[in-house]
Order: sequence, then C-alpha cells, then structure tokens
Amino acid sequence: MGHQWLALALILAAATAPNRTAGNVPESEVPDAPCPQEDDPEAPSGEPHVAPRFSTCMLQCAAQAMLGMVGAKSSVSLKLNEGREGEDYEFCWMLHLRCQKGERLTKAFVLLNLEQPPGGGQPPPYRLLLTTPPSLRQYLRARQGNRRALLSREACGVRFDVTEPFLSAEGGQEAKMCVKAVCPEDDACGALRCPPFLATLWHSVPRPDG
Repeated sequence: MGHQWLALALILAAATAPNRTAGNVPESEVPDAPCPQEDDPEAPSGEPHVAPRFSTCMLQCAAQAMLGMVGAKSSVSLKLNEGREGEDYEFCWMLHLRCQKGERLTKAFVLLNLEQPPGGGQPPPYRLLLTTPPSLRQYLRARQGNRRALLSREACGVRFDVTEPFLSAEGGQEAKMCVKAVCPEDDACGALRCPPFLATLWHSVPRPDG
C-alpha cells in the first residue's frame, strides 16, 4: 500500500521577482535532487489502488498554500504526503517519492499541527528525532517562519527541515525516512491535532524537446 499524496502543481506565468521556496530562500541557492522516475509512474504490479484519505490539517495547509502560490506569481510544485505510523509516535515516508521526469526536489519539511493550549499561549517546544536513515540520525528543531511563508505556521503547523535525507537518498525503491516525535511532557503528544505530514517543493526543469 503506497503512501497517499496530494499534489498542487500550479504552473504560473514567470515573474520578474526571484522564485522562492517555503523557507523564503531563492531556489537558485538551494541544492536539489532530480526525479529519477519516468513520467507518470504506475503503481507496482499487484499493488491495490486505495482511495486517498487526507487529514483536515493537510487539506487546510494545501488550501492556504494554493492561495500563496497564486499570489506569489511563481512556478512551483508542492506535494503533501501522509506518513505511515509506527510505534511510539514514529512516522515514515518513502525517500523515492512519486514525481514526473524533469522535476527537481528543492526542499522537504515535516509539519506538526498542534492544538493550542486551553489557556492560550504557545504549545510545548516539540522536537523530532530523525531515526532513519541511521547515518543521518539527529534531533531536528522547529524552523522559524513568517506569515508570508508558503507553508505558514498558522495554516500548516510547525516546520522541521528534512531536505538532507532526500538529497542524499540511497538504496532502492523501499528506502525510507522516519522521524519520531519527541514530546516535552508525558502527555504532550496528545496535543498533535493530526498526524505529521510531509511537504516537498519541486522545481520543474524545461525539457529539451519543449
């Protein structure tokens, strides 16, 4: 059963302003990884087709991002992927995501959408532990964003940059990336409004044949 994914591929007119990613970094300054697959890859033989089911958090993020992409007058593809949940708040995604030939991955984030504390204020400071690939095992801290970011905190949740595992992906089609939510308090994981989801940004490279 493959991971469910939601793609927003908005091809907009080129603008004079530099194209920017969710982290407000010019795409020309960000390393990228080309899509290794052929156009419109089909599901592996024998794999059943499952109707996508998206969390309300993912749909809210997608809707807000779509508005931001239109307003930014830039060409960018955003794909949102639900993870596969394991034990103790661990979630995994395939490192080889479905994509089209000519697309290049520029940024990847895991997003945590948290419930606001009853009395107001800020939610506890969550961290993520990158558990797989083992060679990149490390604690990830939330990235600071602003209200104008494509993946804003208000709409999409707290962002954790996981670009490195995708840029240095090794192994076959079953290679994966896993993260574990590190809850600051015993019951703090109950503040997760929805399961974490993955957001990847892609830049389309023009084909030689036009």
